[in-house]
Amino acid sequence: MASPGDHRLVASEGWRRRLARATLGLVKLRPGKEELSRLDDERDAGLQLSRPMTVAVANHKGSAGKTPVVALLAAILGEHRGGGVVAWDNNENQGTLGLRTAVGRFPTTAVDLLDSAELFETGRGGTGDLGRFLRHQQVGKFDVLASAEDSRSMRMIGHDEFMRLHAILSRFYQLIVVDTGNSLLAPNWTAAADTADVLVIPLRWSYDHVRSAQQMIVQLHEMGRDDLVRNAVTVISHVRGAAVDRENAPKWREWFEENTAEVLEIPYDPHIDAGSRLSFDRLAAPTQRAFLCLGATVSRTLADIDNPYLTASPTTEGN
Repeated sequence: MASPGDHRLVASEGWRRRLARATLGLVKLRPGKEELSRLDDERDAGLQLSRPMTVAVANHKGSAGKTPVVALLAAILGEHRGGGVVAWDNNENQGTLGLRTAVGRFPTTAVDLLDSAELFETGRGGTGDLGRFLRHQQVGKFDVLASAEDSRSMRMIGHDEFMRLHAILSRFYQLIVVDTGNSLLAPNWTAAADTADVLVIPLRWSYDHVRSAQQMIVQLHEMGRDDLVRNAVTVISHVRGAAVDRENAPKWREWFEENTAEVLEIPYDPHIDAGSRLSFDRLAAPTQRAFLCLGATVSRTLADIDNPYLTASPTTEGN
């Protein structure tokens, strides 16, 4: 919702902006509803937090869209927070986050960081030392911790190893966005669930995707993470040629609306569907807007969890 001070704003898009230009600024209108909503989301995507926090992007069904959601959510959060965000490929096998994001100077991965964990655990390693294990993304101002290309190496990362890596990243980043992999039974998956503050559930409207997400929700309840489910954001993605169960989709949407906090839609985008390296600035405008909405929703949820006594919109008339 727009803050009380929005009467001082002038429209910067749409017909309102065109009217202002046509009248050489003699007529200046307030932003419309859509522009105010965007401005609210841009502000909230960068909400300040008091501690490092973790977002888990999880659905153990393959091709659910986890990796694009991780990369593009990290990009929108990094852009509006001015950095301080890392996307971590925690796949128990060979993950694809490193393939879907910009190449770094160094081919190092999570396994390499684990091998050097003692450097940071003893306090000898700083931000500059961590840089050689990450792949910086100029578009979005975030970093990527990629998984190893050798799936046997990734299986070395269990619960304890995940916790060591998480502790290191938490020293240097305000937000950790985790791609959780495809096995609910993997120790590194349960570790990601243990450390998560907010859950994002990507899926498509097909029986296997929906059923997998529901099974995951059941497991999270059994793990005692009712809070994670209650505050979860469900994200519906669309892929060209993928069947959509239009008969059951309304019923499924109602189920996720009842069992999670939000259900958001990401429109089909050829840049995502191409399977190549992702760059936020190459997304279509509606897709960028959808991810901004997702980023703001996640950020507001994190802020509410971080300090329930603060609202997401602290602006007052006198500010």
